[in-house]
Amino acid sequence: MYSLDPEANPEKNEIYNRAMSNSSVLLSQAVVSEYNFKNAKHIIDIGGGHGVLLSIILHMNKHLKGTVFDLPHVVEGANENFDKYEVRNQAETVSGNFSEGVPEGGDIYLMKSIVHFLDDEQSIALLKKIKTILPEKGKVLLIEAIVENNSMYSFAKLLDIQMMVGTKGGKERTYKEYKLLVEKAGFNIKRVVKTVAPISIIELVHINS
Repeated sequence: MYSLDPEANPEKNEIYNRAMSNSSVLLSQAVVSEYNFKNAKHIIDIGGGHGVLLSIILHMNKHLKGTVFDLPHVVEGANENFDKYEVRNQAETVSGNFSEGVPEGGDIYLMKSIVHFLDDEQSIALLKKIKTILPEKGKVLLIEAIVENNSMYSFAKLLDIQMMVGTKGGKERTYKEYKLLVEKAGFNIKRVVKTVAPISIIELVHINS
């Protein structure tokens, strides 16, 4: 997963990735129960950490192949989960930094709790990198909390405060903010799939699709 300075703080980054793995266990069932992956072929999980979410998706969809893409010291932990969820023959790891580039070959690019760590400029740059290699009918799935435009309490608003305190430019966004953001990167929001968890699946397609 994304960290402000993972190379400089490997111990804190490891704690962070374990926390993200635990949250992925809780959120994965909400994702697989609401989103149909039957027409997909290869999922690339950008900033996929230890691969929990991808492993559960692959376990529930035996026709799928998947790649966890993250920093070298992070993706090492994914192989344990590939074995745990019996998807070793479906999955692989690729190491790298998404600020520099992303792997080719996916028809779905998945990002859970990644964009909310980034400011608008960083988010657009990352999405543009994906757009250059995404097939014409490919999709990007952003799994994020969406801020409702009202005065009611919500998990997304609480998380937004955490992003303001703990990141440089990260934030939760409203639907309108996501729409403007992804359009600048050349995408349209095809639909938003709400889940029983306090997160939604924001499905992006090429702007001319």
